[in-house]
Amino acid sequence: MTVMKDLFGSWSLVSFQVTLDKGGVTAPYGPDPLGRLVYTSNGYMSAHLMARERPIPEGAAVEARALAIARTHFSYAGQFRIEGAEVVHVVDMAMSPDWIGQEKRRTIEWDGADLILTEKRARLGRDFGVGRLRWSRENSAGV
Repeated sequence: MTVMKDLFGSWSLVSFQVTLDKGGVTAPYGPDPLGRLVYTSNGYMSAHLMARERPIPEGAAVEARALAIARTHFSYAGQFRIEGAEVVHVVDMAMSPDWIGQEKRRTIEWDGADLILTEKRARLGRDFGVGRLRWSRENSAGV
């Protein structure tokens, strides 16, 4: 059983895949995404995910540049708690305003030292599926 202190620290994203309800598997931020997930001892969390390659259209209008940036990065933060086999992220700030005030539930699994977080109802544009994120603990000082 996972307890809060098992999550404390900083984690690097190893992989992020979504198995779509309509069939198929996709990697929203490519085959080698970047990400950092931080859990603090006072009950706060922060998550940042992005594509390693983030092409910005040269000479594009501000709106087109902003859209290209938004499609390749996502972040949110808030408090967290453990409920059984799930970690619950209580979002108080997010890149997407509709996430603010929501609780995001992730099933916790361990594969050796890696943390696997699964979201049962991940949304990608108009599609839905099961999101699976693999995280590896970073060698960092206590948080």
